[in-house]
Formats: sequence, C-alpha cells, structure tokens
Amino acid sequence: MTKLWPVDPAETTELLQLEQEVEIAQRDRMQRWHAELAAMGRHARYRARHQAKRRHDQALRRAIAHNALPKWITEDQLTSICKRYVKAVQREFWTGELYEVHHEIALHGLCEQSGEHIVCGLHVPENLVVITRDENRRLGATVTEDCISSFDYDPFAPSEGDGDAKCPF
Repeated sequence: MTKLWPVDPAETTELLQLEQEVEIAQRDRMQRWHAELAAMGRHARYRARHQAKRRHDQALRRAIAHNALPKWITEDQLTSICKRYVKAVQREFWTGELYEVHHEIALHGLCEQSGEHIVCGLHVPENLVVITRDENRRLGATVTEDCISSFDYDPFAPSEGDGDAKCPF
C-alpha cells in the first residue's frame, strides 16, 4: 500500500496538540456559559437560550411589514432561514464577534447615489447570508448600479405574457 502524502511525526504531534488545545478551550467556554446561565433569572435564561428563535421571529415580522415574505414560501424554506439565524448565534458564541443575517438584495433597497427606493428583495433562504455585524452595517441597504445591471430583468422592456407558455394570460 502506497502513502498518498509523506507523514512527518513532528507535524502529526503538532496537529494533535493543537486539536487538544481547541477542545480544552471549547470545554472551558461551555463551562463558563453554563455558569452564566445558572446565575441568570428565568426570563433572562430563556432569552439567552433562544436568541436564534427570537432573531428569526423579529426578522419575519420585519419581512411581513415590508411585504417581503412571499406567500409561496414553504415550511422547509422557513426552517432553512431559521438555521441561518442559529448559525449566526453559534458563530457569535464561539468567536466572540457579533454576527448577523444579511439580505444580499435588501428588503427595501436604496440607490447608492440618489437614496431613492429602487429594489425590493425577498426574505427567502437564497437571499440570506451570515456575515459579521460590522460588514452588515457597512453594506447597509444601498444598492449599486453594478448590482442592478447584473440583474437580467428590465422592467421597461416589452414582455410577452408572464413567461409561462402553458397559461394564455
């Protein structure tokens, strides 16, 4: 049997040592978290343990207020959206840096130059990405002309029906 890569015992022991250090750091972080939870009151403990659900519910309310939650969204898609919020909370827990779920196409997109409302994104899994809070604040709700020109949709172009050949209207 041939080796696929050369094995250096020094590298192997170094990697194992790093792995053990990470495990110890994770164990310490979990112990501190449980101690913090034990010191909290009942309501604060609930809020701390259910951060992702609370963020998801708040985002759904905002999406409904902006009319950005499509009627055709499925339970699987809602679950996928919720998983993005769970991932953001988990990254915060392990890194100590603040994370948020960002809409790539803003729910209420503003033109970068004029500040006018020019695009509406949807609250669907394909439009969401987990990024740091600083990056999300930097991006904001502005949309550049490059972003708009990358869309294949021209609202002023003549159209033939709605694109569904099976429906006559």
